[in-house]
Amino acid sequence: MKSKGFTLIELLAVIVILAIIALIAVPIIIDIIEDSKKEALKRSAENYLKAVELAIAKENLNGEFNPNSCTIESGITKCGDKTLNVTVDGELPDSGEIMLSNGTIDKTSETFLTYNDKDTLTYDGNNKLIFGEAKAPQPQEKYGYMWYTGSDVSGPSINGDGSSLETTLPEDKNYYLKYKLDDSNVVTNAYACVKFNGTEERCLEGGSADTYGWVTSKTDSTGRVAKLYAIEQEDISGVSCFQQAGSSECFDTSISLYADNFGYIYSTSNHIYCFVYPEGGSRCRYGI
Repeated sequence: MKSKGFTLIELLAVIVILAIIALIAVPIIIDIIEDSKKEALKRSAENYLKAVELAIAKENLNGEFNPNSCTIESGITKCGDKTLNVTVDGELPDSGEIMLSNGTIDKTSETFLTYNDKDTLTYDGNNKLIFGEAKAPQPQEKYGYMWYTGSDVSGPSINGDGSSLETTLPEDKNYYLKYKLDDSNVVTNAYACVKFNGTEERCLEGGSADTYGWVTSKTDSTGRVAKLYAIEQEDISGVSCFQQAGSSECFDTSISLYADNFGYIYSTSNHIYCFVYPEGGSRCRYGI
């Protein structure tokens, strides 16, 4: 009796068919797995952003806290001068930057989160997270601070050594000098800053002369005066602004931000002035 089996041609045909099925099916399966990973990552990102907003809202219960942005580094979330305890059901991002508006995520500005050093999700300005190439970690801007401590004090000039400056600003300070530092603590910019009625800081950059008074019209203003005009347009509760030929100022009941041929701030209640001079020097003192 003659046994039946597959011929070599039949076996080859089956192998070819299986190979074709594999070629078709494997990419589809891989895409399904990849899409599932992306969706899971999106859910993690959305949960994380909601958790950040909730953490900011909790901080606001204890006082005014309205940062402009938050940064994530090594999974740690820092907003302004506060480190937030953010926990989510899902993955935490490794790095990234969150732009905020009134304590909520600003989805019209670039907000991105990077996971596993390779998957980056970015708001595209249409309230939707999209995937893109991983971004390099954003360098942290470095600042130093100085304020009046009971006696006249001089601060560093532009390109001067800022290593003696305070690295953090006490929460009760509402007028001070702020210095941008490079990695070697050399001062690259100096600012006079105030916090009107406990709101976020507003600063004027020191430097050489630009436009100081609204000589022709407010809309023609540039430089520091344009910044003061922008503050006036914000219509902050309790804050007034005025302008004249040579100077402009915005103030509340205790502090003022002023510019003429140099930018400086002062407290009107105790006559303490913190200056940034046009040549780049700075100081805080009692009286003019």
